Amino acid sequence: GGQGVQTDLGEALGLLERARSLGDRDAYATMGYLLLIGKSVPKDEKQALRYLRKAAQEGDSDAALTVGQMLLTGQGEAPNDKEARIWVDRAAAARNPKAAEFKAQMGW
Repeated sequence: GGQGVQTDLGEALGLLERARSLGDRDAYATMGYLLLIGKSVPKDEKQALRYLRKAAQEGDSDAALTVGQMLLTGQGEAPNDKEARIWVDRAAAARNPKAAEFKAQMGW
């Protein structure tokens, strides 16, 4: 938070939920990335994966790629190569250039 401002995860999640209820899929992606890197909120890979999956399910191709990468390396839950590839393929099908590059690097 800002100088002299205490970060309140509960309040942040409440605001996120409100934004989401208003149709803001980016709110889930943003919270997922914050949780993944531990910026402004405590790092929590399991919660990060949960939020990023929600964003990916709603069509965020960057979130889909990140979910795939997390599942491949076991961030947030046990590694799952099959599901990882599904998410990366979904991102690539949405014409995400980073996903296409990642697939090429992986030899998929």
